[in-house]
Amino acid sequence: MNEPQTNDASPKKSAKKKSTAAANAAGQTDKQEALELAKACAQVAHEKLGEEISILDVSEILRIADYFVVLSGRNERHVRSIVAELDMKMKARGVRKARIEGAEDGRWGLLDFGDVIVHILEQEARTYYGLERLWADAPKVEWTPEQRSQVAG
Repeated sequence: MNEPQTNDASPKKSAKKKSTAAANAAGQTDKQEALELAKACAQVAHEKLGEEISILDVSEILRIADYFVVLSGRNERHVRSIVAELDMKMKARGVRKARIEGAEDGRWGLLDFGDVIVHILEQEARTYYGLERLWADAPKVEWTPEQRSQVAG
């Protein structure tokens, strides 16, 4: 007797393929949104005269974030000023409240926006910790500051 033919396009398999495709598309959208947030943070830092701004794509290396934004401040006061400006500007954009650490000290400020983590370090601390060396496997994102901010609120 002939066995019944099975169709690979069964409703269960099609639904699974569609849900996987939807999840992948949503993941790409989330990552694109994270990239836009990272660039916006870099722009705000640039406008506040942050130095040596780098965006690292850590999505393939870490589960905690998609992007690190790493930059230097000239001194402790400058680091605190950049942290405060980023916090204020991202709130104005409707970005969820950042967890902020280390800013009181002024040598290293960290703003955690979920998929984007911003590290603002005094130059001496940046050299000492070497975040770019630590995450050397992470691709650098090409980023050019805009002449006039579209981030300013």
